[in-house]
Amino acid sequence: MLITTLKSGAIYRVKLDGKSEQVQGDFSKHFKTDNRYRNAVISPDTRKIYVATDAVGYGLGKNGKPNTEMQNKGAIVVFEYTGK
Repeated sequence: MLITTLKSGAIYRVKLDGKSEQVQGDFSKHFKTDNRYRNAVISPDTRKIYVATDAVGYGLGKNGKPNTEMQNKGAIVVFEYTGK
């Protein structure tokens, strides 16, 4: 499961059990930017993640300090897996 965050500008990946009811193990943080991530959708071929960002708001920048300047204001950002 992917969890978007508004304040931290990152997407967290959480592994679920076989019934998709319980979290299994640790989470991992991905795609840290100076954005507020609103929502994420995975493409049917699972090679791309489309992420909606806020146009304005408060968040924590990549440096961990408060930030009001978003990197991709009100955009759909695409992260693409380019490996094998």
